[in-house]
Amino acid sequence: MRNPTKKLGKAISISLLNQIVSSGTNFILGLFLVRILSPVEFGLYGISFAISLFFTGIGNALFLTQMVVRIPDKLAADLLPYTARIFILTSLYILASALIMLLVIVLSSISHYSISHYSDLGLAITSLAATYLLKDFFIRHAYSLYKEKRALVVNISLALALCAIGFFLSTTENNITATDSLIAVSAAQAFAAFIGFLLSGLPLKSITRPELLNDARELFHGGKWSVLAHIIISVRSQAYTLIVASFMGPAGVARLNAARIFITPATMLMPALGQVFLPRIANARATDPRQGRRIGLFFSMIMFGAVVIYSVVVLASFQHISSLVVGTKYQSLFWLVFWWSIYNCITTLKSGQELIIIANKQFRIQAIINAIAAILALGLVTLLFINFAEIGAIIGQTLAEIVVFILMWKIVNKGLPHDT
Repeated sequence: MRNPTKKLGKAISISLLNQIVSSGTNFILGLFLVRILSPVEFGLYGISFAISLFFTGIGNALFLTQMVVRIPDKLAADLLPYTARIFILTSLYILASALIMLLVIVLSSISHYSISHYSDLGLAITSLAATYLLKDFFIRHAYSLYKEKRALVVNISLALALCAIGFFLSTTENNITATDSLIAVSAAQAFAAFIGFLLSGLPLKSITRPELLNDARELFHGGKWSVLAHIIISVRSQAYTLIVASFMGPAGVARLNAARIFITPATMLMPALGQVFLPRIANARATDPRQGRRIGLFFSMIMFGAVVIYSVVVLASFQHISSLVVGTKYQSLFWLVFWWSIYNCITTLKSGQELIIIANKQFRIQAIINAIAAILALGLVTLLFINFAEIGAIIGQTLAEIVVFILMWKIVNKGLPHDT
């Protein structure tokens, strides 16, 4: 039998390679867009991307996260059929959501002529949300079955597709808009999802309607709280976007997002490692909860160390790299980058605690904690933005994140029963 530590080490190594590809792709994409888009269009892209991720996150919470934490409770022979059923349910969710969004866009355009100018943008947002979720399914599926190499292939496919599309956009003489950028990213996500589907080997013919309905009921049991938690987390994490966009419009959001690009590689490390650690914490749930807590703490320490080292390097060399990263369109970003770095450090400290809560299926607790923090975030970001401008918005986000960390730390260390 292989040493579990060696297996975890190999999984982490592949995941790190995965993240090098994924982070590098996203970082380069951010650099590309911040340079070719005007500040207004870049801000509009950031707002639109956040909206897409919001809808993607609902599907992620309702289907993909539930799949990951429930796989340890399934028989080995049912793993592939079970994940095939989740794929069908996810696809039905995407289809229904797309039809509803299309209907909303059409009716809004008819009733309010001014909105019709944004119908293309609305369709692009819908397309990106759908393709992003499909791609995410195959990555989560690969990690859940400890097939990390499949996830790597999907991420490489996404990187290659984005490079090809980016090259095409760079050669066009037309002004690139936020809508063009969203469609381009959506096309790359769709290609990566297609590659993931070819690799998955899902036995779709084995699916029966009664099993599908039973799985849907099971997913909804924990999923309703997970979706609520996601909605609340989105409000909390995007409080700065909501408030700054209200006061300053897309251009103000563009400055904050331009500053955030500097620390993007460090933040992108978290999802990949989280997908390695979450199934293992879930497996430890039934046999040794203390081991699950140790794994979660180990995850937080890895992330915290990586973010601190990265932030110090970036801040120390900021004057040299600033013009290379964002060019001359954005000035005086140092203190914005500094506070985003502080925010990231706090986020990594609570990340392991949140994985433990999710692995124990305590989605209601997760929702309550984040609801408290979301209310605080909206209030603090508004108050501090009014008094200290853009820096105040980030400090408000950071203070809300500290509250989440403290509450989750207390809950996890009291011990969590798992909710079946």
